[in-house]
Amino acid sequence: MDSFFLNNSLFVDEKVTIMRNEYKIYDSQGVQIGVCKEKRSIASMALSMLASKDVMPFRLELSDARGNVIATLSKGVTLFMSTLKMHDARGVHISTVKQKFGLTPRFEIMGVNGNKLGEIKGDFLAWDFVIYDAMGNNIGAINKKMGSLVREMFTTADKYNVFVSPDLNDEVLRQTILTIASGLDMIFKENNK
Repeated sequence: MDSFFLNNSLFVDEKVTIMRNEYKIYDSQGVQIGVCKEKRSIASMALSMLASKDVMPFRLELSDARGNVIATLSKGVTLFMSTLKMHDARGVHISTVKQKFGLTPRFEIMGVNGNKLGEIKGDFLAWDFVIYDAMGNNIGAINKKMGSLVREMFTTADKYNVFVSPDLNDEVLRQTILTIASGLDMIFKENNK
């Protein structure tokens, strides 16, 4: 496992770019330790001007401070409930995050063999998420950080704090939690921008 995933607290800062999403990632000391960039084809960019962004597929590449891709997160075309696939640095599928129907956002984190590893539960506005392991223990959180009123009104960039329990030793869960914030932003926030 890359040392990036040993962090227990991250700050994810979305940067406004044309046609692609980019998220700079900082550790608890404020040092940039990675970046998560959306990879899109020209055809996908053109199609996104015509179709709702929440149904469009995406692929996010998480790179460490040296520029090495350490994880990818992808979503296919979605009509109702999103499914995210997580891959490690070697491109090996390690987990799937499936959206579940409900009044508030809810996702199941599944291992490659279909076993439930955990669950992500969000609030009504999809700003704050609590992450639980398969036994129901709280193992992490993702919280949207509000900016100033002017910033919120005139920019589309979101910021998130991501926390993982220092006691969490499951590498797959740790990698999934520390990568998923950008994916949740893509699912819930990008269509409103």
